[in-house]
Amino acid sequence: MFRSIKAFTRNVRGAFALQFALLAVPMTICTGLAVDGGRAFLARFELSSALDAAALAVGSTLQQGTDLNAVAAKFVERNFRTEHSEPIALTLSTVDDIVLLQGSVKINTLFMSMIGQPTVTINAESEVRRGGSNIEIALALDITGSMSTSRMNGLRAAANILVAEVVNDVQEPFFSRIGIVPWSQSINLDLPTNAKGFVPSAALDQLRRPVIGTKEVSGASWKAAGAPNIAIAQAGWRTTAGARTIASTGNSGVDWRWGASRTISSFANITVGTGSNQTKRIRVTTSNDHGYSNGQFVRITTGSSGSYTGLNNKIFRVGYNTNSPDSNTTKTYYLRELDDSAWVAQPSNNTATTGASQR
Repeated sequence: MFRSIKAFTRNVRGAFALQFALLAVPMTICTGLAVDGGRAFLARFELSSALDAAALAVGSTLQQGTDLNAVAAKFVERNFRTEHSEPIALTLSTVDDIVLLQGSVKINTLFMSMIGQPTVTINAESEVRRGGSNIEIALALDITGSMSTSRMNGLRAAANILVAEVVNDVQEPFFSRIGIVPWSQSINLDLPTNAKGFVPSAALDQLRRPVIGTKEVSGASWKAAGAPNIAIAQAGWRTTAGARTIASTGNSGVDWRWGASRTISSFANITVGTGSNQTKRIRVTTSNDHGYSNGQFVRITTGSSGSYTGLNNKIFRVGYNTNSPDSNTTKTYYLRELDDSAWVAQPSNNTATTGASQR
């Protein structure tokens, strides 16, 4: 009997089969852990990417009243492709400008179900901070004659799309505005205020901004007749001889009238000096003292006749000096060109004439 027992213990035949039978279960468990663990790792990476995309979508959504949970669920389901039998559980929270999105999902196992683990729970989260800046765009539109009908229609359609994409309905915390700058006159963008896909009325109000009303100016008024009573002493205006008035001369528009009109008793062609210093000038003689200074501007108003009608409604400079042959320069002066470059040329004739001038 003892001999049979010893023979049995020394017999090694069938040892591998016995060892394999003993190791089959733990080897299967280890293989299942490796395969299902790898699948869980890849699923967690995919879930994390899907949560990132969903969090970015939620963070960039500015429309008031939007269901942010629905936006997040839509993006996660589209981007998470790993097979799962139950819906993905999402938790969305926002604090100030921070959006935190957490997700959890159960995926089926291939080997671990044999040891009572049919599913593995995968957890991930994503956090984004809302950012941005104000946007102001100037949209220049070419509506000149070179734009044919088809080009103009294309321009209008493109402008509609750009405005709808750039200008948001919600203008807080950042605003987006577009300034329309036509190259010629004007253009209608044809943006219905309530049509889907176009700029809503609230955004257009923000885009246009309130119209600035009129502002009253104190201490100033238009005076149609009589002596002026408003003295100009600001914004670069300077007065030296009392108030100024504005007068209209027929169809010639509005002219500045700087002082009282002086009656011209005569014009004359005069030669001053001798030899190489000789100059030919037009002498103007006034009925009373004119009060003009050398170099001041003077305007010959309508009324001159005879050979000197070409001087009417033109501006010249006053010219005279102490060497003038006229003894009384308070009633006489000579006409120089507006740029003070030369004496005004004499007319061919010297017909006696009268007129008026004003400074």
